[in-house]
Amino acid sequence: MAAGKTPRIPEGLRGRAIVAIGALLFLASLCSAVALTLPPDAILSTLGPVLRRHGADLSAQDARFVFPAGIRLSGVTLSFPGNPPVALDEVVASWEWTGLFRWVPEGLRGRAIVAIGALLFLASLCSAVALTLPSDAILSTLGPVLRRHGADLSAQDARFVFPAGIRLSGVTLSFPGNPPVALDEVVASWEWTGLFRWAPARLRVRKGAASADLRFSPAFWSPGSGRVLLSGFSSSDLPLSVFSTSGAGFSIRRIEARWNVRAGKVAANGAGTFHFLQVPIPTPGSPVRDARIEGASLSFLIRERSLLIPKFAGTFEGSQVDGTGEIKEVLSPRLSTMTLHLRIQNPFAGRVGLLFDMLSKNAKNVTLRIVGTLTAPKGEFQFF
Repeated sequence: MAAGKTPRIPEGLRGRAIVAIGALLFLASLCSAVALTLPPDAILSTLGPVLRRHGADLSAQDARFVFPAGIRLSGVTLSFPGNPPVALDEVVASWEWTGLFRWVPEGLRGRAIVAIGALLFLASLCSAVALTLPSDAILSTLGPVLRRHGADLSAQDARFVFPAGIRLSGVTLSFPGNPPVALDEVVASWEWTGLFRWAPARLRVRKGAASADLRFSPAFWSPGSGRVLLSGFSSSDLPLSVFSTSGAGFSIRRIEARWNVRAGKVAANGAGTFHFLQVPIPTPGSPVRDARIEGASLSFLIRERSLLIPKFAGTFEGSQVDGTGEIKEVLSPRLSTMTLHLRIQNPFAGRVGLLFDMLSKNAKNVTLRIVGTLTAPKGEFQFF
């Protein structure tokens, strides 16, 4: 495996992997049940040829498999060429997990067993205590951590959830210079099933019908990869007053993306659909004051700090639009710069046709050019 890459089961094989593991466990149980009921002759007919290849001949009055992994022979007779036979009352060969402690120095084996038992007891005790902690105790721990990252948290209720998670209800998040964000529920958890996609750390956010689902690699404090799924969010859900004052806005139907970090560089790819995208048209004297693109869909990828849009499609004023674009410094929304070029396939329909009537020139095509920042985009029509 190449250095710096994390192991991962391909998404299309995860369901098959779970089924395969279940099948293996079933087969292991079935094999154990069959082995424990095998007659002595079947066992001896298997052991005999193996021992003969090593110069020994075996006979026994009784042979049984023993749980979990062993064989017991009674009334055993072993014969070696040129020597009289050896009679033994019993021979037992087994694999015992307790033998794993043998690597521990002999004087520490008892202590090691006691230490493991104590750790298991403490883990159970900590789980029991955590599940009964009051909300104030949990919030007093989370609050300082988030404040160090520039966020202030309050919640009506906070609980640990089994086996490893925290659920916050009635959450309010505040960021310096922005109005607070109200959320119905936030759940942070560690799920062992996520190991199949190498993303066991999970963060879920819900606000009304809108939701966000983020999954991270095991080192969630500094994740190297992850997946994000957004649905139902709109510009009104964000603490940015510029959307309400500028006339810009959006409504997400669904956006899904995968990302990873290598040597401090972020790379991602994904796709999304919107109910609508709206940008103001500040051109003086224009009868079209805003452009609202319905049913927008796009694919995107992030390289370095730029978001590239190789495919964009939607509907504007009843006409299909398509195009490409780029958003630089996408990880810093207020400092970002975007450029989208959208071709309107039938520009003579809708309000855009009014602009053609105002232009005393032989223009036949028009594009909608969207520029500005992520928080304050604006559009303009270009005729040619």
